[in-house]
Amino acid sequence: MRIARHVLVAIALLVSLAWTEETAKPTFDLDASQRPNGSSADLDFMLHGSMSSEFVPDRVLRALVAANPDLFPGGDLSAYGVIEPGLDEAPIGFTGRTVDYLGGQHSWGINCMSCHTGTVEMPGGPPLVVLGMAGNFNVEAFYGAVFLATFRAGSKEGIGPFLAAYARACDPKADAVAFEASVAKQREAIEKLLAEDPFGAVGIAAGELHEIAAEDLTPGPEPAKLVQALQRLFHNMRVAVHVPEPPPAPMATPGGPGRNDAFGLLGAALLGKAPTVSAPVKFAHPWNLEGRAWVHWDGNTSDPTVRNVLAALGLGCPSDRQGSRLDMKLIDRHTALSEKLRNPKYPFAADAETAKRGEAHYQTLCASCHEATDDNRLYSPEEVGTDPNRARLVDQDYVAGFGAWLGGLKIDGFTPKEGSVRPTGKYWASSLDGVWARAPYLHNGSVRTMRELLTKASDRPKTWKRGSRAYDQQAMGFQDGGSFVFDAALPGNSNAGHDYGAELSDDEKRDLIEYLKTR
Repeated sequence: MRIARHVLVAIALLVSLAWTEETAKPTFDLDASQRPNGSSADLDFMLHGSMSSEFVPDRVLRALVAANPDLFPGGDLSAYGVIEPGLDEAPIGFTGRTVDYLGGQHSWGINCMSCHTGTVEMPGGPPLVVLGMAGNFNVEAFYGAVFLATFRAGSKEGIGPFLAAYARACDPKADAVAFEASVAKQREAIEKLLAEDPFGAVGIAAGELHEIAAEDLTPGPEPAKLVQALQRLFHNMRVAVHVPEPPPAPMATPGGPGRNDAFGLLGAALLGKAPTVSAPVKFAHPWNLEGRAWVHWDGNTSDPTVRNVLAALGLGCPSDRQGSRLDMKLIDRHTALSEKLRNPKYPFAADAETAKRGEAHYQTLCASCHEATDDNRLYSPEEVGTDPNRARLVDQDYVAGFGAWLGGLKIDGFTPKEGSVRPTGKYWASSLDGVWARAPYLHNGSVRTMRELLTKASDRPKTWKRGSRAYDQQAMGFQDGGSFVFDAALPGNSNAGHDYGAELSDDEKRDLIEYLKTR
C-alpha cells in the first residue's frame, strides 16, 4: 500500500509489544447505525480480521523496539495514533496469525480499519470510534521504523543490542549472562557473516523467500547460526512488504497521520515505477459505497475486490508465487463488510433552525457538484484549483502497469475485471453525508476545518498540527494539536482551491456548517 519509500523515516514512534489472541476488548462507544444488521462477529472481523498481510513476528517486534529507543521511545502504539494502544490488547486494525515464511511464528499485520477508523473525544465519556473516518495512524512511519530497525539489527553496531533484546523477548527467564557470553565468543564469526550477507539475500533470487524453521530462530549456544536465520527472516519481511535492499531514500513529503501516497508506493513496490510527483492523500472514507461505480479520490477504481487485493499485497502479503499466498476468502469478507458501512451521525447537538437556513446555501454552493451522477462528479484540478499531484499521478502508464500486473496474478478465487482501473486526471466530488467526520478537508487533508475551507485560500493557515481528537464544533474539524506539523508548502500539500463559500458572511458560514452537521 505505501511503505517502501519511507523506510528511513526516523521520528518519535511507539509500538505495542504484548498481544496474544486472547486480548481484552477495548472500551469505546460505537455508532451502531454505521453497521446495519451487523453482528458482533462481523465487527470483530472488521477490526482484527486478517488480510493475509502479517509481516513481523511478535517477538521480533518486541526486540526491535527494545533495541531502538530512538525509534520506539515508549512501550505502546500511542504516538502512532492507533486506537487502544495498550500492551495487552490488539490495536484497532491490527491482526495476528502464524506465518510459515516468518519461521512459523505468531506475527503482526494490519487491515483496512487501522487507517480507516478514527476517534472523537466525547465530554464526560469514552471516545467515540467512527468506522471509516481517516484516523491518526501514521502508517508510513510505522512501517518505516520497523524496517529501519531491521537494517540496523543487521549491522555490526546493531546486532549486539538486538540479540540481547531478542533473547529476552523469546524467554524473559533465560540466562542472559550465558547468552551474551556465547555472543561474545562468536563475535568474529557473526561480524563476518554480516559483512558477507548484510541483507540476508545471498543464495536466493530477488523477490524470493527463504525457508526458515522455527527452531533456527531460537536462541542457543551458537548465536552465529541464529544471526544467519534472523537475517533471512528480515529478508523475508522486506520481500513481503516490497522493501528494497539496500533501502531507498524517503520521499520529500511525508504522509504523516491519516494520510499516505498509496498509488505512488504501490507503483514503486509492485511495478518498479518511480513516481514523478509526491501525492499524499487523506485516507478515504468508505461509506455508502454499494451504489458508487468508481472509488478513490480520482474515481479510478470500479472493483472493490481489486482495491483490497492491491492493499493486502502492498501491506505484507508476498507477491511471489504470483500472489497465491493471498486467502481470497478473507479479502471477500472484508470487501463485503466495507460495502455495507454507512456514514456516521453527528454526535453533538445541532441547531435545527440554523441548519434550516444553511440548507439554502448548501443547495446553491454544494449540491450541483456533490449530488451529481457518476462521472458528472469529476472535476479537473484546474477547475477546482486544488493540488494537482494526485490527479496527475495515476496516468495511462500507471493503469497499463497495474492491469498487466493484476493479470499476472494466480490467486484462487480472484479474476480481475478488465477495465477496473482507469486514469481520470480529475477529482471526485463525493457525497457530503458524514462530512463532519471527514476533517481535515480536501483530498490531501490540507485544510484543518470546514470554517477554513469556507475561507479564501490565501487566508488559510499554511502550517498546523495534526493528531488531536478534540473536536471543534463551531469550526467543524479537529483542534490544532498533535506532534505532526502539516506544511502546505511541501509538494503535494497545497491547500489552495475549492474556495466556494468564501464570499458568505460569518453568519451564513455558521448556518451552512450547522446544516452540514445534519447530513
